[in-house]
Order: sequence, then C-alpha cells, then structure tokens
Amino acid sequence: MRIDSLWQEHQDKLRLFIRSRVSNECDAKDLLHEIFLRAKTRSGSLRDPKKAVSWIYQITRNAVVDYYRSRGKTVELPENFPELKSEKNAWKLISRCARPFIEELPKIYRDALLLSEIEGLDQKQAAQRLGIPLPTAKSRILRGKQKLKKKFEEPRREPVSKQIAHFEQHAPKGEFVIVLPPARLRANG
Repeated sequence: MRIDSLWQEHQDKLRLFIRSRVSNECDAKDLLHEIFLRAKTRSGSLRDPKKAVSWIYQITRNAVVDYYRSRGKTVELPENFPELKSEKNAWKLISRCARPFIEELPKIYRDALLLSEIEGLDQKQAAQRLGIPLPTAKSRILRGKQKLKKKFEEPRREPVSKQIAHFEQHAPKGEFVIVLPPARLRANG
C-alpha cells in the first residue's frame, strides 16, 4: 500500500486521534504533518501491507509521546510567586503538603515515613527511634512510599474545598500550598 493513499484514507481519523490527546489545535496540526513526514521517510520499515493501519497509528502514538517529552512538565509561574530559598525549604513545604496523605497510612508505614521524610532522619536513625532492625525500617519506608504513591494516584472522595481547608490548617502562615488533583496529573504525565 502506498503511503499517500494510506494517508488520504486515514488522515481525518489520525487528526481526531491526535486531538483527543493534544489540546492545542496548532500543535496537533504540526504533529499531523510531522507524522506524515515520518511515515514517508520510514515507509521502508513497513514489511506487511496488511498491517499498514496499525503501523501508522504506532507512528502517531510515538509522535504524541515525543511531543510531551519535548515539552517536559513545565508550568509558568506568576511573577509574584514566592521564591524558595533552598532545595531543603522546598522539600519541607512538599513534605507538609504530603503529611495528610501519610497520616492516612497504616501505623507501621506512617511512623517510618514521618521519621524519614518529614523529620528528615536517615533510615538508620529512623530504625533506632522505632526500635526495629535497619532492614525492617528500610522495608517499611519503601512500602510506605509505595502506598503513598497509590494514595496520590487514587481519586479523592472528599471535595477539593475540604482538601484545601485541611492543607491550609497544616501549612504554616505565609507559605503557599499547591493542590493538584491526582487524576489531572496522571492525564498529563
């Protein structure tokens, strides 16, 4: 099957496919043209003409992935956005925001994570404070992080306003808190 005829037949479907994944219309058009060029230059890699449609969709999926990789996960910040003095201060703020999620974990993981991530103890110190062997502490911290990651990925059942109130209650005065819904993070990244 010739690339030109394949393109003519599937161009509109590919455009819809791209638009369902890329919100900016101009970027989607650019991607569509880029995909056509990729298909033209890689036409020799198509071994089985019966698989031409899946081949062009694979090129399209890869182009969309490349599109997001090239842009990274950047967000423009307003000019009045407070500047954090150091990486340590930034980590403290992030830890405070994560604390409500850590508090929801089972006690053995919660205690280990609070010591290692919030109080900043190394794993050996956390093990000593908890009165457990170092390998057990390492395991609890790792499992706690895994459970915490799952908590961030699951949809929150309480309304965002309640979450914000909870964060405001735990955030120190004069500092800011950024609340992003986990579903939105997953969709963009």
